Amino acid sequence: MKYLNERPLISGLVIGTLAGILIGWLVIGWVIWPVRWVDANPALLREDFRRDYTEMAATLYSLTLDSAAAQERMREWDDVELYVCQLANESVEPTRQLLLNLAQALSPGITCTPQIETETETVAESDRASLGGQIAQLCGVGLLAVALVGGAFYYFSRRKRAPSTVRELPPEKPKSPSAQTGIRTVPLAQFPTEYNLGHDAYDDSFSIETPTGEFLGECGVGISETLGAGTPKKVTAFEVWLFDKNDIRTVTKVIMSDHAYHDDALRAKLAPKGQPALARPGETVVLETASLIINARIVELEYGSGELPEQSYVQRMVVELAAWAKEPTQPDAAAATDFAL
Repeated sequence: MKYLNERPLISGLVIGTLAGILIGWLVIGWVIWPVRWVDANPALLREDFRRDYTEMAATLYSLTLDSAAAQERMREWDDVELYVCQLANESVEPTRQLLLNLAQALSPGITCTPQIETETETVAESDRASLGGQIAQLCGVGLLAVALVGGAFYYFSRRKRAPSTVRELPPEKPKSPSAQTGIRTVPLAQFPTEYNLGHDAYDDSFSIETPTGEFLGECGVGISETLGAGTPKKVTAFEVWLFDKNDIRTVTKVIMSDHAYHDDALRAKLAPKGQPALARPGETVVLETASLIINARIVELEYGSGELPEQSYVQRMVVELAAWAKEPTQPDAAAATDFAL
């Protein structure tokens, strides 16, 4: 009779435990305190961030030719050589050549040949991976529930046989946080900017701040050089600039039309304004100061047509600026480029 009287108490505790698991998992874990990923492996990032990260690593390798540093940047990336080769096959010059050089640095002797994969196989493989993850998650929750129920029954069965004893455990020592080096894999901020023919006062600028609101600097894109006379202005070159409050200089690079880039007179005229870069879709221009790095990627580009030379002025251009903050522990700008993940 005593065992029968204890059954409602045990059943209530078991039901309460299961209800607590569901409430804690669904309400607290997904609504009140959702999981936030910080300093993730670059391979786990969104596709456009992975592409930007890889292209930036390829650009840095072309400047330093340090194979060991390039391998260290990509060391946590599974099958990184295949991904770099695939990205190179999808890119245009000169970005394609930079990625091919990076692939050689990661795996000397590798040959990047285009790989054909049907869309059906890709979707099916993705669906299988997603289904497998869901099944594994459900199995994990089920095992946790069974373990809790079994533990509850074992606990109360032990209480019936002998008085409970309490043993104090020594306090757990706090775990020291892992050291952070290099730059963050996720951009601190992203700014899209768009130019269209007729926007003669085009000069977009953006403030770079930390999540807490601390001002770090500014960046922007504006008109650098025009062709011909009259309105609207025929823009043949744009300035991309980066100001760092911790640096004494403002870094500037000039994005030139195909005509301006290959015209010796125009290039000589624009040389004092900054290093030249050819305007083409997918091209990424990197600007770096003491504590900031900017990737200016040309997302869309359309040339105008008329009496002026072919591909001499821009009809429409969309640029995405991605800003990274270097870690404050690095002593100088040169060390900041050699980041490790």
